[in-house]
Amino acid sequence: MNSKHLASVLFVIMLLLTVGAQNQISSDSKSESNELISASKPEKDSSSIVSSVSEEEYVNDNQQFLSEWLK
Repeated sequence: MNSKHLASVLFVIMLLLTVGAQNQISSDSKSESNELISASKPEKDSSSIVSSVSEEEYVNDNQQFLSEWLK
């Protein structure tokens, strides 16, 4: 094998290793980002919380509070 052929083969091997390493770094970064996003999400969606107080009770409580406060 002549030196030019050997240099070309080594260059291709180094290029493949570099591309493989960049792909690994990229996939590691993506998985780390996904882990951070998952960790930052709240356990429960606050919009799914339903109040057990009826609207009528809420209005009555507010009216009572306002009438006492205005006295």
